[in-house]
Amino acid sequence: MKSVHFHIGPHKTATTRIQACLGTKTDDLEQAGIGYRSVKQISRLFKGKLQGAGLGRISLDEAYEHIAPRLDQEEWQHDRLVLSFENAVGVSRHTLIPGDGGYAQLERRLTLLARVFSERDLTVFLAVRRYDKFFDSAYSEAVRARFDQPARALGTFLAEDHLRWPSFVDRVRAICPAAKIVMWQHEDYRTHEADILASLSGSSRDMFQTGLPEADYRVSLSRDAVTALLAVHPYTDFKNLRSGAQDMAEAVAQAFPVTTENPAISLWSDEQRDLLNARYSEDLARLKSRKDVEFLTF
Repeated sequence: MKSVHFHIGPHKTATTRIQACLGTKTDDLEQAGIGYRSVKQISRLFKGKLQGAGLGRISLDEAYEHIAPRLDQEEWQHDRLVLSFENAVGVSRHTLIPGDGGYAQLERRLTLLARVFSERDLTVFLAVRRYDKFFDSAYSEAVRARFDQPARALGTFLAEDHLRWPSFVDRVRAICPAAKIVMWQHEDYRTHEADILASLSGSSRDMFQTGLPEADYRVSLSRDAVTALLAVHPYTDFKNLRSGAQDMAEAVAQAFPVTTENPAISLWSDEQRDLLNARYSEDLARLKSRKDVEFLTF
């Protein structure tokens, strides 16, 4: 049976780094009988229908009918496909919306993707990350994209369990009941990159020990950069100039770099951070004890 290894992120867990490393090894993977498909190729496959379906603007059936003919293209006929696409669950700022468990569009987006590859043996790959660092980074990314993201929504996470990884995995499992789920901690990635990439790609770890791109982990915005971006006109002024808005965000990030005196944005008091770290430890133990997931440990 044909197979697909689908890395769904989520955001801010080294997804861009993983995609860069897999992209560097596309030819080597091909020689090993593995077809890696880039984010651009995945986006072309869906032609905007993933967002429309996620928002309920079109039905899942309509979206699938637009996508299905493209699956006949040669690039999607490979017996072993490897995909990495964090927008399968939503976009980074979706984690900041209180009251919906995080990633409100996850069910519709991932259901569509599962249907697209329903004729294949599916393995879902995902990472988890410390809650405090994850939300700090997601907030920073949202500010880069829109310039109008207030931080007050983040506080609700403490009161209502806004997003917890065991619940996130439960939602993925409900959508993909027959899939194998493979997980790891983001905190392990830098040290065990080759092992994680080998598991994700289904190839040898030796492939990922040399020739990878220079480390390109993007640091979260500094405190002063966030302040500066929030002072810019609301994002609606830039809605038709998305590339210009992104250029502005990057220019501001460079103008106010992270330093000891100007640290990366942090949304938590010491007491809140301790609570979140205790919650993360508890949830990791729950995930590692599950029989329906493979949790990579090193």
